Amino acid sequence: MFAIAALGTLVTSSGAARPRLRLEVGPAALRVGAPVPITVRGPFRTVRVNAVSPAGRVSPVRVRPSGSNLWRGVFRFDRAGRWQVRARSGALRVRVSVLIRAALPTPPLRSFGPLGATGCAPPSPRNREGDTARRAEVYGTTIGGRFWALFAFNPAGATWASDDTASFEGLVGKEIKIVFKLTAGQPTSFYAFAPNASRTKPVWGPEPHGASSWDRGGAEWGAGFVFGQAGCWRIHASAVSTAGDIWLDIRS
Repeated sequence: MFAIAALGTLVTSSGAARPRLRLEVGPAALRVGAPVPITVRGPFRTVRVNAVSPAGRVSPVRVRPSGSNLWRGVFRFDRAGRWQVRARSGALRVRVSVLIRAALPTPPLRSFGPLGATGCAPPSPRNREGDTARRAEVYGTTIGGRFWALFAFNPAGATWASDDTASFEGLVGKEIKIVFKLTAGQPTSFYAFAPNASRTKPVWGPEPHGASSWDRGGAEWGAGFVFGQAGCWRIHASAVSTAGDIWLDIRS
């Protein structure tokens, strides 16, 4: 969905030409967190632009001169709903109404299957990162970046139950170390949800890592979890404007 330009005019006097202030929002995907260009045109020395959220919160939009009678800026809408973008110069005002939709997850790489979803329908996709079936990367469902999990320390008796998804047999009640990476940095929020929707903290971690041979981008840390029951588990991590979930199907 894209926004179209809106026009406003002001008659300065009966014989004067009509100066126009023109506001353009986009073109860009109008989704939460996406950078959306804001352009203002008009023969004025100063221009002010604000974005008004669906709840009425007013946020300034920083625009800078970019040539004759032209100002440019970029704004990231932080929630879904109907927004108003307003520009003014002196007594002249113009606005554009835009509908911001929920953000889309970062698509997986070609070597991975469909993104994990609620209820492990499906679980998060995985591949074999190394030469053995024990070492595997899992790709999270992430808004605004990428969230990875590396399974290289599976406990005795725990085996993969699928060739291409994060599905386990024999893991219930056993501690497992998992290595994670999030492109936005070390997580400010990190926990798991059990199948009964109760929130569970790791038994240890997150423990930041330094140098690493794992070549996925982002900040790396390790953590230990004990999954106390079978079912679909969700591991969540977020930092800044990036949030990701890894969906694990723990069968036994």
